[in-house]
Amino acid sequence: MIKGDIFTSPIEFAIKKTIETLGDTEDERIIKEGLRRSAKMWEAIRVHGLSICGMTYEQFCKQFEEKKNVIFMSDEELEVYYKAVKIMNVLDE
Repeated sequence: MIKGDIFTSPIEFAIKKTIETLGDTEDERIIKEGLRRSAKMWEAIRVHGLSICGMTYEQFCKQFEEKKNVIFMSDEELEVYYKAVKIMNVLDE
């Protein structure tokens, strides 16, 4: 069963299926190892700040014109970040 969110689950699924199709040649073992590492990374990643519901594919893609930064944070750091954003939004009003 795929765990994760609507953004990362398809990636996890694709990696798992690709690993299953690879053989045992040296090149394929190297690719499998890279995919295993990618799978571990995607298990940990959660996507915030993107919309998906009620949009066309083009509208979804348009978000990436402005939202193109990726920041790695712990859960605690993310909580502090959200608090800071709320404070800044109040100050802007």
